[in-house]
Parts: sequence; C-alpha cells; structure tokens
Amino acid sequence: MSHNYPLPKNPSIGSGSSSSATTNVSSAVSSCTSAAALVPSETDEKCRKAIGRLSENLYIVGNEPSLALYCLQEHVRKEVPNMIKQKVDFATQYRLLQGTCYDCDYSIGAVKSMSKSQEQFSSIQNHLKNALFLKQQLKYEENRRKAAVRGTRKK
Repeated sequence: MSHNYPLPKNPSIGSGSSSSATTNVSSAVSSCTSAAALVPSETDEKCRKAIGRLSENLYIVGNEPSLALYCLQEHVRKEVPNMIKQKVDFATQYRLLQGTCYDCDYSIGAVKSMSKSQEQFSSIQNHLKNALFLKQQLKYEENRRKAAVRGTRKK
C-alpha cells in the first residue's frame, strides 16, 4: 500500500501571464527551488513506505479478534486476584462496621433506659439519706448511753 503525495501546483509556472521578463525569471527560480524542496528523495520515499506498512500492520493487529481476546484474558488474569482481595477486605470491613453499629445501638438503649430509671435513682438517694440519718441517731443514742453509764459510775 503506497501513498502518492501530489506536488502542489505553482500558478506562476506556465501560467502564460504577460508580466515582464524579470518577474517571470525570478518567479520561475523561486518556484523551482520550492519544487525541489518538495520532491521526495529516495530516503523519504522509503520512510513513507515503512511508515505505511507499520500503520497497516498496527491496524490489523489492533483489530485482530484473537489478539483482542488475548489482551482481555491478560487483563482478567492480572486484575481478578486484586478484585477478589478487595472483595474479601470489603466483607471484613462490613462485618466490623456491623458489629460497631450493634454496639452503638446497645449503648443507646442502655442510656435511654438509664434516663427512664430516674425515679429509682431518686428513691435510692432518699433511702440512703434516711439510712445515714438513722445511723447518726443511733450513734448519738449510743454515745448518750455510754455517757450516762459513765456518769452513774462516778457517783
């Protein structure tokens, strides 16, 4: 598959214009030098052919179904172990998160039940106050008896 690149046409060459001879000569010289620069050399032609073949081969290889399936197989072979590891890690994190959620729910329930037991705590506090008061009274009575017993012995 070879590409033929047409040379650009220069309107000043062979146009048959009626300008002066000096203008025709200078334009002819300039067009010859520019045309010489555009003429492909042997190396340029070989490079174009090689690039054309390479492009065609890349197109064929890129669109080859068996090669595409091989690339797909390689991608799957490389990525599936990572995906399995990520799935296992995700499941582990999910279980940990679920356990933490259960703990939080249990704690919230405990706090709510503590606020409902305000009456019981108030009752316990009142009983403790009464018990301390009674203990102080008993201690006072005991000290008074001991003092009375000492007073009777002194007489």
